[in-house]
Amino acid sequence: MLNMRHCPVCRSRDFSEMRSSIRKYDPLFSSAESTRENWILEHVVRKTELELRLLMCKKCTHIFTNPTFSGDEISRMYNYTGYHETIARARQITARTYPSATYDDYRDHPLNRESLRYRPVFIHSQVKAHVPESLKKIADIGGGEGINLGKFQEDKTTCYVLDVADGPQKIAGVIKTKNYDELKRHAPFDLLISTHTLEHIVDVGDFMDQHIPLSDYFYCEVPSQYAIRYLKLRQPFLNEHVNYFSMPSLRVLFESRGFQTLHIRVTYLPYQIFRMPVIVGIFKKTDGAVKIRKSRRLPFLVRELGILSYIQIYRRLTGRYPPFPD
Repeated sequence: MLNMRHCPVCRSRDFSEMRSSIRKYDPLFSSAESTRENWILEHVVRKTELELRLLMCKKCTHIFTNPTFSGDEISRMYNYTGYHETIARARQITARTYPSATYDDYRDHPLNRESLRYRPVFIHSQVKAHVPESLKKIADIGGGEGINLGKFQEDKTTCYVLDVADGPQKIAGVIKTKNYDELKRHAPFDLLISTHTLEHIVDVGDFMDQHIPLSDYFYCEVPSQYAIRYLKLRQPFLNEHVNYFSMPSLRVLFESRGFQTLHIRVTYLPYQIFRMPVIVGIFKKTDGAVKIRKSRRLPFLVRELGILSYIQIYRRLTGRYPPFPD
């Protein structure tokens, strides 16, 4: 494990500790979280217990875990043959907590099937609304086998994917690459897509610096920090996520590297068997300097609270979840 000495987004060394906890191997596999933690402790970090701290950057409001994974541990995590099986077991435990039914395979859950139908359409519509250029060639970073690219394929766009892990299903027509050098040979791209990926990257700033030359446009989705911080991280637990973005910290990640923010919002989206607040951002690379907005948490938290309140009120009035946005 590595000790981060700076914020992975803005490089500031001024951060505070929010929480800490001792993570131990759970022989009972009593929850979805413990299923993932057991696998990471045993096969990735190779320890029986670990002290994990949650830090917040005072400059950009980014939250990250410390210590974090080393390069060798990252390789073991995503190349280990049991990775998808472990995630599936954790998802199945979560799926069985739904009161409506029990699902032996989380992929059979209605919300997961809805997510697979909905997300490609949503991503395509957001890009078309904010990226004026014709897209002839795009790449999805961390996109599995390309499950989100179907609508772009209908536009006759050549689609690439960069992902170190093999997904359970191959997508016809999507060109799969497994490392940056391989993807770089096909650059430049008209658009890079990253959905639910940046939260997995240990030094996300270095990652962005590496990928900036590949495209002028970037579409990004990350889980919203508020939901993670207040609903999940009452005490830190060990999983693949090492970054927890706020809308200000996502802006800083891109704007400090010369991108203009074309569109950014907190919205409510499906992802596998979860409904969650998600930050959606579309960014354009510029030649000149970009003024970095001051990071303020309060407006961002108000927006997220509004979304969570809307979901709760809608459920109380109708007995069901609200529809996902267009």
